[in-house]
Amino acid sequence: MRRVAGSSPAALAVATVACAAILVATTAQTASAATWARTYGGTLADDEARAVQQTSDGGYVVAGLTRSFGAGLADAWVLKLGVSGNVQWERSYGGTGDDDAQGIHQTSDGGYVFAGRTNSFGQGGPGDFWVVKLDSSGGILWQRTYGGTCIDEAHAVQQTSDGGYVVAGNTCSFGFAPSGDAWVVKLDSSGGLVWESTYGFTSTFETATSIQELAGGGYIVAGYTDVNNPPSNPPPADNDFWVFALDAAGFIQWQWTAGGFVAGLSGDSAHAVHQTSDGGYVIAGTTTLGAGSWDFWIIKLNGSGTIQWQKTYGFPLSLESAQAVRQTADGGYVVTGYRLIGSTYDLIVIKLDASGNMQWEKSYNAGGQNLANAVRQTSDGGYVVAGFTDALGSGNRDLWVLKLDPVGGLGYGCALQGSLSGSLAASAVGTLLTNAFPFTGSMGVIVANTAVTAPATTA
Repeated sequence: MRRVAGSSPAALAVATVACAAILVATTAQTASAATWARTYGGTLADDEARAVQQTSDGGYVVAGLTRSFGAGLADAWVLKLGVSGNVQWERSYGGTGDDDAQGIHQTSDGGYVFAGRTNSFGQGGPGDFWVVKLDSSGGILWQRTYGGTCIDEAHAVQQTSDGGYVVAGNTCSFGFAPSGDAWVVKLDSSGGLVWESTYGFTSTFETATSIQELAGGGYIVAGYTDVNNPPSNPPPADNDFWVFALDAAGFIQWQWTAGGFVAGLSGDSAHAVHQTSDGGYVIAGTTTLGAGSWDFWIIKLNGSGTIQWQKTYGFPLSLESAQAVRQTADGGYVVTGYRLIGSTYDLIVIKLDASGNMQWEKSYNAGGQNLANAVRQTSDGGYVVAGFTDALGSGNRDLWVLKLDPVGGLGYGCALQGSLSGSLAASAVGTLLTNAFPFTGSMGVIVANTAVTAPATTA
């Protein structure tokens, strides 16, 4: 059903977060822009945001998963918000199994496309790529699954310049199965398969976490691989950043891995990539090479994939993970993720200049778990951040959206000035290991490309 806040005991709960409930630690003064923070969710289970985008009307679209509403164990969840975070509409999508949305993109017709994973539909395995095209009100125009009998997960989607779509994630149904390969699927405007390719190495695990169509054609993809994991290293495997560029047909143009090795830690993982105004790329993720167990790791590449600069950002006694990065209007970068100290997670946002020097950094902590998965700069020069919190709202975990001003503040009445347990340290990585190698994946796998016929939405 379509829910409006307060319409029934099982309705969506929307809470405007009181300023006094959030500890905002900052290194800069706040600036003027619209600011607010709201939670969205049910009362009995977990709800999380995985992606956010400002829409053409000045509002926002948020995608993730809900265990509070819908038809199954988990459903994909899409919310359309107004400029102040008010719910204009929201819908859950899924069957009786476990379904989610990992990425969302507003399309040229005013609607939306989201991608994620479903095991309610498709080939009967533990999960298939799932791509759903929505109209401007969240109604389904078409949806399709892509996959085999092993687990296949889509992590990112974008509408392409030809009106189609590109989707990236991982598969263990195809390629060098069953270890798992990165998988990129190019679709036409109706979800029909144009081409698809797996990318990986024999007996190793690879995944693609982020993809973007390039201004001149082709695609840039980021993720991680354990191809360089020492055979003697016990689990978890030691991952490396993995970045590769594709031409318009999915053939690799260049690729490299970057990382270090710390026994007993899962290594280095790239979570986001974004093409920059100079034709290069900025990549954000997590590394064991910095000050703590894990640190933010930001790498700036030129258009050929050569590293221009790289820095880690973190504290000696905590764990930090960067989940998203975007270039900002001033040529710098905004990065979001989380910081773990003890059992408490802080949502963190940092602003960098064009050379990676930190301009400001803030944390948002209401106790418990507060994590960010996505960030975008907004038309007023501020930022919108989406993730989840278990310290605010009405459920175990609620979807959490924060609208920040241009220096990351939530307004003078909301910012409790303090420090982030000292200064967030930025350092150039001194023990980086980089590897460039020929592509060893596969093209031309036959993919199950089935239209989903069962109802999969509650409206």
